[in-house]
Amino acid sequence: MSDIQHDLARLAALHREQAEVFERVTTNLAELFAAPREPRLMEPMVTERPELLTAAEVASLLRVDACTLRQMRRMGETPPSLQVGRRPRWRRADVDAWLAERGAP
Repeated sequence: MSDIQHDLARLAALHREQAEVFERVTTNLAELFAAPREPRLMEPMVTERPELLTAAEVASLLRVDACTLRQMRRMGETPPSLQVGRRPRWRRADVDAWLAERGAP
């Protein structure tokens, strides 16, 4: 066997080994991503995240326009809000409780 044939045979064998490794890695990654992730010990368990509403969404729920909501907010006549950046946000639970206090269905 010539040196070129020997090198080509070795290269083909390396290629087969590499293909087998890639196949195992692909299978392992597919199994890893398909399995449900177990929570880690120190990771907080978040069961429910509060839904934050925008001013437009709160105005729509209250059936008022955005200007009226702004005036109500300045006068302290709205549900408690959070400041997220430069914009107010309301927790849906706070809005629902505020409405319930006022006898809304």
